[in-house]
Amino acid sequence: MKIWLLFIVILIGCSVGHINHAKAKALVETLEHKIGCGEFDDASNFYSGELNTSDLISKRREQLKNRHTLFGDLVSMECISVKDTVTAEDISCVNLAYRVHYANATCLELFTVVSEDSNYKISKHSVIQIN
Repeated sequence: MKIWLLFIVILIGCSVGHINHAKAKALVETLEHKIGCGEFDDASNFYSGELNTSDLISKRREQLKNRHTLFGDLVSMECISVKDTVTAEDISCVNLAYRVHYANATCLELFTVVSEDSNYKISKHSVIQIN
């Protein structure tokens, strides 16, 4: 009986805070499709509250518009890496890396997805042009 109880506690403890990879990918891919089509108005809804506080939403919107003007429309994207990790604050997260092909460029885009108020949000997003 004690062994079963210990097993259940371990099982529950391991699943608490785990980020669902499929849902994290869906969040990122939905955002990328919106950006790639020139839809920037609700982009802030995909980012964490902390990121929305540290980056002015209007500034990010302008950056996304500039990126779309420079890179062009989204052509395709491929997830090339998924890694479970924790933040410096010991919060469970998943790091995703995508190879993203735009009409005028190919980029490596890195995302960190966290759970915030029962929703998945992007807490970090960086873009590296590779061609």
